[in-house]
Amino acid sequence: MSTNSSNSNTRSGSGKITATIGNGFPHPDYAGVPRFFIHGNNKIVLRTVDFIDKAGTQTGMNWVFPNDIENRRYEFVKDAPYHIEPLEFSYRSFNEDLKEWVGTTYLKENIGYIDVKDFNLEQGHLKADFSFQFTTYKDPKTHTVSGTIDVTGLVKEP
Repeated sequence: MSTNSSNSNTRSGSGKITATIGNGFPHPDYAGVPRFFIHGNNKIVLRTVDFIDKAGTQTGMNWVFPNDIENRRYEFVKDAPYHIEPLEFSYRSFNEDLKEWVGTTYLKENIGYIDVKDFNLEQGHLKADFSFQFTTYKDPKTHTVSGTIDVTGLVKEP
């Protein structure tokens, strides 16, 4: 299953993803909403976005989980026998001429976790705490992100 949807107008899920992004990140308060909360091919995909301004500035977090995720803590450790795939964190902004700049981010390897508090595939909800670190190509500082996920409305991919 791809994390890309064939229909970009389709939305699923409701709830919120909140986080604090530290060390001088331009938009330190993440208040994301689900764009997609779907399951299929033995995976759960949660794509969230925080729209920051009318010019189109936004940040996003994309998560992929196995269907059989349990209520426990998972470290973001690359190549661990049973792990959660590291999420994608994105940043997109526009300059004064409305030229788009996509901020590539690089997650710090083996730093971070997700602590699943309540996940139910049948009822379609997920509650979790998380933390991770990233850098951007524009700024060598390490930014720490800590937050919570509280979403419902998981739908099965057709």
